[in-house]
Amino acid sequence: MRLLKCVLATGLCWGLSGASQVYAQRADDPIQLTADFNEAGDLVVKAEKRRLGTYSAAIDFQNVQNLTVPSRYRVAIRSSGPLIVLKSRGYSQSTHCGWKSVFVLGDRSAKPDTSFIYRLPFSPARGATEVRFAQEDKSLFFHTAPPKNWAAFCFFLNRGDTVYAIRKGLVVEIKEQGTSERGKPGVVYTSDHNYVQVEHADGTIATYNVLEPGSVCVKLGDTVYPDTPLALVGSFDGTQYRVALTLHYITDRIFAKGNAYSYEHAFESVFINPVFATADGNRMLVSHNRYTAVVAPELITKEMTKREMKARTEK
Repeated sequence: MRLLKCVLATGLCWGLSGASQVYAQRADDPIQLTADFNEAGDLVVKAEKRRLGTYSAAIDFQNVQNLTVPSRYRVAIRSSGPLIVLKSRGYSQSTHCGWKSVFVLGDRSAKPDTSFIYRLPFSPARGATEVRFAQEDKSLFFHTAPPKNWAAFCFFLNRGDTVYAIRKGLVVEIKEQGTSERGKPGVVYTSDHNYVQVEHADGTIATYNVLEPGSVCVKLGDTVYPDTPLALVGSFDGTQYRVALTLHYITDRIFAKGNAYSYEHAFESVFINPVFATADGNRMLVSHNRYTAVVAPELITKEMTKREMKARTEK
């Protein structure tokens, strides 16, 4: 299962009349932070976005001299550009500032639409299909506690079945390097599986786990709709084929009284138990029940722009 994934980075900027920069970040980090002094002696911190999707950043400014910095700084990064200007105190001394940061895929200012109706991620032609809540399987956590409010759905399908997007969104992350566990009896769970992540307009992120290797048929940056095929269903053990679906968003962590703020734990994932369109009406799912998917035209076109609607009509 895909849980909150944090990327840590550090940086340093020092200057007097000019500036020197040292940025200890990896080439594959989703965000590159840089900083330059302006004519007033203020330090302008900038973000270079290297991946698709919205990222939330928590920056802890350290070893600060001659600059005014916030005690806590958390921000959503949607594009490259300036993030914050650290004002000079104007003292006749050298100015420097270091930082440590963490980046998380997701929008800290997300406003989830809890009334939204999602499609089920499989074909209506399958008929009644069993769903189980993955959080009931304690073996997935290897003796650790599941994340707060964790909700994940396992839809039990057949080999060769197609997994569909549940809502319009942008494909922001794909992993298709995991190897199939087919032919390995007794394998209940492995973290080495393929997945697709899609960011929605309200800031929620759908993660489709356990996909057949080599079957993903979307690309990073694609816009998908509720009738877009994503991949074929995969398997942990080669006998049970299931797609594991989660829907979550990112929010600022609230630190209880007595617990010191930590930039490394500045965010947390909140998981959603959504309402799905089924042959028996719109409803939240119940574990071990069986549901038949429905894909009404209004479900597919609900979030389409006029241009997308026109292009669909002309096909």
